[in-house]
Amino acid sequence: MQEVKLRGEVIEGILTRQLTLIYDQPTVEALFLQLRLVLESIALGSLVAHQEDFDNMRAKMRAHHKPIGLLNALEKHHPKFYPEPVIQEPGEGMIKTKTNLVPRPDDYLTKTEFESCYGACSEYLHVTNPLVGDKIVLYATTDENGTAPDWEFDPALESWRELPDDPLGPGFNRSMVWNGEALFLFDKALVDSPGGADGPSYTRAARYQNGAWTALPTADTIGPGPELVDGHRLIAPVLGYADGGTNNNFGRCIPYGAVFDTTANEWSELPKAPRQGRKGIWVNGGVSDTDLVARSTRGPFFDATADEWFDLPPLDPETDPDSNDANNQTFIARRAASIGDAIMVVGGAEYGPGGGALLADAYIWTP
Repeated sequence: MQEVKLRGEVIEGILTRQLTLIYDQPTVEALFLQLRLVLESIALGSLVAHQEDFDNMRAKMRAHHKPIGLLNALEKHHPKFYPEPVIQEPGEGMIKTKTNLVPRPDDYLTKTEFESCYGACSEYLHVTNPLVGDKIVLYATTDENGTAPDWEFDPALESWRELPDDPLGPGFNRSMVWNGEALFLFDKALVDSPGGADGPSYTRAARYQNGAWTALPTADTIGPGPELVDGHRLIAPVLGYADGGTNNNFGRCIPYGAVFDTTANEWSELPKAPRQGRKGIWVNGGVSDTDLVARSTRGPFFDATADEWFDLPPLDPETDPDSNDANNQTFIARRAASIGDAIMVVGGAEYGPGGGALLADAYIWTP
């Protein structure tokens, strides 16, 4: 609840123009991101007392952004997971030792409104455009709200061209990466219950080269698509595994990360991955001679030049702890982004029993 209140303050600050990110586009994106994180906190609130189920569900949320699929999966864990607001009314009699809990009128966020709002946030945020040589590709990262064509923009001709349909079919968590020779697409199959009754959401792949798509082998991994480019290797430097949780268990732990060899068209495990086989870990980042990927602010990062892992230094050894202090219920939430050859971290939030506060610091790290 404290995190929801803090994010609500940020949303209010953006709406009242007290908080801006210089330009309108990133400001609006920040608003949608905060709103979606509020919705995720609401959805997962009923699982905070069940650490294993909470961790597994968070892992599934990272694998897909489909609101209906998310709510269905939560309902299987906890049939009454969605909060039901009530009004506390005094009981009857001279001595009112009891109170009555009466259902609140319809002035709250219903489950149907949740689905609509969550879907709108995802649709707005999940559009991106990787550079492809001297061209730009615009693509949607999900087909959950309907399929749409991908587009290529040629700056020299100042014109757009529609790309052919990819061979993978409808998908979500779509991502593309350019390795200097070809464009690669990664996604998850769009099914009714991804990561649930329909089984693990494995990473599918396709290559676009010389004006045509080619389907590639599916990976034995359920994490995000590879982002880190290292010559003929495309790497998803993500540690951790998931087994599906109590319901619809996969029967084994499946890794989040993997390596795709663009020459051999083969997938392989992450080299020398620390904490092999452990569940619930989510560390995402790596560096090569030509690329840098950062989705975490601490933990083991992958050095593709040496196929070794190194610990990213703390943001500030004196003021920023290496991890959340779970014993004292104190937590810090931050986001990292790769900017050229550096990692940039701006702000975040710290919250605990004594309340919460937005962080106003910034850090930059270079290999």
